[in-house]
Amino acid sequence: MTQPNLMTAVMVLLLFAYPAQADYQLGLEAYQRGDYGRAFEEWINVANSEPGTVHPALRAETLYALGMLFWLGQGVVQDTTAAANWLRQAAQLNHAGAQAKLGYLYSSGQGVPQNDFEAFKWLLMAAKQGDADAQYNLAVLYREGLGVETDGGKALQWFREAASNGDAASALIVAQYETGVAESPAPAQQPGSVLAEAWIRQRDPQHYTIQVMALRDRAKLLHMIAPHTTWSPWAIYQQTYRGKPLWVLVQGDYADAQQARAAARNFPASIEQSDKLWIRRFLMLQGSIP
Repeated sequence: MTQPNLMTAVMVLLLFAYPAQADYQLGLEAYQRGDYGRAFEEWINVANSEPGTVHPALRAETLYALGMLFWLGQGVVQDTTAAANWLRQAAQLNHAGAQAKLGYLYSSGQGVPQNDFEAFKWLLMAAKQGDADAQYNLAVLYREGLGVETDGGKALQWFREAASNGDAASALIVAQYETGVAESPAPAQQPGSVLAEAWIRQRDPQHYTIQVMALRDRAKLLHMIAPHTTWSPWAIYQQTYRGKPLWVLVQGDYADAQQARAAARNFPASIEQSDKLWIRRFLMLQGSIP
């Protein structure tokens, strides 16, 4: 899950109304140098501009950026409810990234009431615009029959779309289907190379980890991380969603968010793209593990 793509359409944005563009650009420059508080101040100025004074594409990009600051807790207190509010405004302006993130929040019940039908609506909008994250999550909804009738053909179609757009998890699922392998065999693992809930509970609650992805099949997670022992420690913990187990993969124990973000920038692309990773405090994970 994910960091904002703040460079989207920057060249086009240069053509828009100067004061708003200037505030957005100052916020972008502050964000790039790690001054998230200043980025928030500049972007909130754009968001609060009078209706009609800011081009819709610039407003949408700014609303999305604000939503991601709250999602990641950058320059503001991490708050998924506030993130959902900003992302919804951007999604209503047809911002694909915001639609994808909002769909994920509805699917998981974070910041909004859990609602598979709303998740499907927003993910479909984003998927049609080519957002790989949305395409993967939409495929999962079709596969599991969440918010839509179960349809293996459509699930595979969207997994293929996501794979063609660089989504590693989707590429693995498609490859397994094409080779007739229903489940990934768990690779040989060195003792202790993949940790479990106990390790997560023992971490300093104020430290950070990288949440990588969640899948129904634990073996697939093991298969993906097997070649990447240098990135240990890995840990997998179980959640229950719609009465079925969901396995969540996390990596590392970092003293602060900056260290975690630095690691995420160099994360193995064969497992997950860096903009889909989620930097989280162990405190949040510990509270969600039974």
